[in-house]
Amino acid sequence: MELDLNRMAQIGQDRSAGTRSELIRSAGRLMRRRAADSITVEDVEEAAGAPKGTFSVHFRDMDVLILAVAHGLIEEFVEMLQPRRISLADPLARIAFYCASFIQEAIENPGWASVVVRISSS
Repeated sequence: MELDLNRMAQIGQDRSAGTRSELIRSAGRLMRRRAADSITVEDVEEAAGAPKGTFSVHFRDMDVLILAVAHGLIEEFVEMLQPRRISLADPLARIAFYCASFIQEAIENPGWASVVVRISSS
């Protein structure tokens, strides 16, 4: 039986991407309850169920992780709004739509709003 080195490399990359995603999700969950600057690397690793040292494989420091959490929130929000945004030709209507959508999401999803506010104030 021959080893498929390309397949093994792909499995390793997929596993690494999954671990990175879990660290980001775990940090986001922690930020729903606590200020970002009070969360430690150890807190994130523990919440993700990752061994000590895993964080440093994926992130240089907590600031990079916080940016990754923020980026994920922005991507989710923009993706949610994309179909409606495309239908608005007027730039002012788009701005109003984004503002109203942001406020509505914050009202309906206080955990999301908490993370956004905490990240933007950090």
